[in-house]
Amino acid sequence: MAIISSPRTIGVCGIGQIGLALGLACWRSGCRVWLYGRNPQKLEKARQDLESMDRWMAAEFPEEQPGYGEINYTSDLQPLDREADLVIEGIAEDMAVKVKLWQSLAGVAERGGFFVAAPPA
Repeated sequence: MAIISSPRTIGVCGIGQIGLALGLACWRSGCRVWLYGRNPQKLEKARQDLESMDRWMAAEFPEEQPGYGEINYTSDLQPLDREADLVIEGIAEDMAVKVKLWQSLAGVAERGGFFVAAPPA
């Protein structure tokens, strides 16, 4: 198994404040991002919030020229499992849910990808 040394596709699990901030940073850095949320209805609000955060960043830091990548929103873990080189977990602090999430992403590990857990806020 090869280890992926420079992730280009990043999966972010969780669409709360931490997940959106991580997704925004990765997207503005030129990465392809899969932003995962369990609730499909909340994904549209997450998209709007992320776009609002991006506008704020552009207004507050006009000297920064982001190299936007691609951002995708999904309530299905399959795209992350198939494509992510790095998965950042920022979901609610429920260990049973976290374990189920990691088990659903076995393909990432099989391809040599990485997992990172964001600490609770």
